[in-house]
Amino acid sequence: MENSDEGQPLLGDERRMTPLKKRQLAIILLVKLADATAYMQVYPYVNQMVEELHIARNKASIGYASGLVLSSISVAQIFTNFMWGRISDRIGRKPALLFGLSGYALSALLFGTSKSFQQMLLARLSMGILSGNVPIIYSVLSDMTDETNRARVIPLNEVTWQIGAFLGAFIGGMLSHPAERYPKLFDHSVLLKDWPYLLPCLASCILTILAFLCTLLLFEETLPRIVAARKTMSLVQEEDGIEESALVAELSSPAPLPTTMELLSDPSRRRIIASGFFLAFFAIGFDPLFALWNYTPVALGGLGREPYEIGLLLSTAAVVGMLLNGFVFHRLEQRFGSLTLFVTGISLWSINFAAMPIISAIVRTSGVSSDFAGSTRVSGLWFATLGLLLVEKMASLAYPAYILIVRAAAPGSGSVGAVFGLAQTAGSLGKCISPALMSSLFAFSIEKQVLGGQFVWVVLLGITYLARQFAASIR
Repeated sequence: MENSDEGQPLLGDERRMTPLKKRQLAIILLVKLADATAYMQVYPYVNQMVEELHIARNKASIGYASGLVLSSISVAQIFTNFMWGRISDRIGRKPALLFGLSGYALSALLFGTSKSFQQMLLARLSMGILSGNVPIIYSVLSDMTDETNRARVIPLNEVTWQIGAFLGAFIGGMLSHPAERYPKLFDHSVLLKDWPYLLPCLASCILTILAFLCTLLLFEETLPRIVAARKTMSLVQEEDGIEESALVAELSSPAPLPTTMELLSDPSRRRIIASGFFLAFFAIGFDPLFALWNYTPVALGGLGREPYEIGLLLSTAAVVGMLLNGFVFHRLEQRFGSLTLFVTGISLWSINFAAMPIISAIVRTSGVSSDFAGSTRVSGLWFATLGLLLVEKMASLAYPAYILIVRAAAPGSGSVGAVFGLAQTAGSLGKCISPALMSSLFAFSIEKQVLGGQFVWVVLLGITYLARQFAASIR
C-alpha cells in the first residue's frame, strides 16, 4: 500500500491544483541531482587537470583542450538524445532512467582515473552516449503534471539542477588533490596521490548509485500508455479473475508514433526546437568560460584564481539560481508568460559578455597581482564576479520557460519523449559547440592578442544579438 502522502498536493492549493505524488517527484528530482552533480563536478578542476597532464603547450592554450573535454559529452548527446527520448516512449521511462544512471556512474569513475587527454575525452563521450536522462526527466515531469501544476513543478527541476551545480562545484573544488589539501586525512593514500581527481568523481558516483537504487526499488512507471494498461489489468483481475488479458496486451503495446519528419513538419515546432540551440549555447558554455577566465593569470586577461575559489563562486551562484527558480520564476511566468521570459533571458547574456573584459581591464591596469586576485578577502573584485553570476542565473530563468514552451508544442502524450529528445538534440549541438568555442576563442584571443585579447567578447556579443532576434521571432 502506498504512503498516505502519495496523493496529497505537494504545492499550492488543492482546490486549484491537481495533486502530485511526493515520492515519485522526489525520486525523479534525485535523478536530476545526480545527473547535475556528475556533470558539473569537473568544472572547477578541469583546467588544472589539463595543465598537470601536460596536454596544453602553455597556460594560454589550456582553453583549447579543456573546451574539447567539456564539449565531448554534448557531441555524443547530439546522436543519442532523440534515441533515448524515443526509447522511453516505447519501453517506458523507468528502464531508460536506470540505464542512464549506470552510464553516469561508470563514466565518472573513468574520468577520475584519467591519465591522458584521450581517456578524459572517452569518459565524457561515454557519459553522453550511455545517458539520455535529460529528455527522459522532462518527459517524466510532463507525465506527472497537467496545466494546473506544470508551471510550478518544472522550476523544481531547475532548482534541483542548481543544487547539483552547487554540490558538483563544491566537491570538484574542495575534493580535488585531497592529499595536498587535507594531508592529515589523505597523506598516506597512494591511490589519491596517483589519481588526485578521483575523490570528487567517487563522491558523485555514490550519489548516482543512490539515485539508481531509489529508481529501481521505489519509482513507478509514468509513461501514460503503460500506466493505462496496468490500470486495465487491475480492473480485469478484480472483475474477471483473469491474470492475463489480450486486451491488456494490446493496450500495453506501443501505438504508431509520429516520425521525426512528421514532428518537424510544423514550422512553429521547428523554430521552438531550434531555439534550444541558443539557450544551451549560453547556459552551458558560460560556466567553463567563466572558470577559464578566472583561472587565467591576470597578465593574460584573467583573474588568477585557484580551483577551490572558482568552485566557491560557482557554488554561491548555484544557491542564487535555486532561490530564483524556486521563488521567483512562477510569479514571473504568471505575469509575463513563458515566451517573454525566454526572450528576456537570452538577451541578458550580453551584459556578462560586455562586463567581463571591463573587469579584466580594471584588474590589470590597477596593478592587482594574481596573488591578490586569488585571495579570499571580500573585495570589489569578488562582488563584481558574483554580480556576473547573478546575471547568469537571471538569464537562466529562460530554461524552465523553454521547457514549458516545448511541452506545449508536443502533439500528444505519446510523442512527449520524442519532442523533448529533439529539443535536447538541438540543445546538445549548442552544448557541444559552446564550451569548445568559447574556451578556444578565449585562448586564441589572449594567445594571439586579437583585438588586444578582446576578440572573444566581440564574437559572443554578436552571437547574443542573433540569438535574441531568433527567439523574438517565435510565435
